[in-house]
Amino acid sequence: MPRRLLRPDEDILVDIRPHWLAVVGPLVTAIVVVGVAVSLEVSFPRSGSTVHWIEGIAAAVPVAWLVARLLRWWATELVVTTDRILVRHHLGAERVEQVALVEVDRVEVDRHLLGRLAGSGTLVVVVADVDGERAGLVVDDVRHPDVLQRIVHRRVRLHADGARPYPPGYRPGWPER
Repeated sequence: MPRRLLRPDEDILVDIRPHWLAVVGPLVTAIVVVGVAVSLEVSFPRSGSTVHWIEGIAAAVPVAWLVARLLRWWATELVVTTDRILVRHHLGAERVEQVALVEVDRVEVDRHLLGRLAGSGTLVVVVADVDGERAGLVVDDVRHPDVLQRIVHRRVRLHADGARPYPPGYRPGWPER
C-alpha cells in the first residue's frame, strides 16, 4: 500500500491480497471448457466454420472470466493499520473502503467447508453508524480470517483502553476523506 494513503503516526500491521481460492472456480471452469472445445475440435476436424466459431466463443467466455478474476485478485488489497481497516481496489480508478478501528463494534468470520480447509473465509466488520444504524465492511476471500479477526480485536481493545483513543486527524461523526 502506498505511504500516501497512511496518516501520520499510522503503521501497517497486515497487508494481504485475497486468498488464491478466489480464482479456483474460474480456473477450473476455463480448463474444463477449453479442454472440451479442444477435444471436440480434434474429434470432429471436418465440422463447419459455424461450429468452430461456437467452440471458440464457448471457450473464450470462461477464459475472459478467469482473466477478469485474476485482475481483480491482483488489484485488491486488505490492509489493517494501527488505526483503520482498508480494502483497496486499484484497477483503473482507485477505490478505498475504510473503517476506523474506534468505530468497530464487532468482527465476524464466515467460512464454508472448502474455505476452512484452504484457510479462507469472509471477514465481516460491523460498525455502529452515526444515526444508530448498523453498517459494515464485508471482505470475501480473506486469508486466515480467524487470525485477522484476533488482530483487529486486539487493536480495537487497545483503542478502547485509551491507547490513542482516536487516530491522528480523526473527528468522530465526520465522514472520512
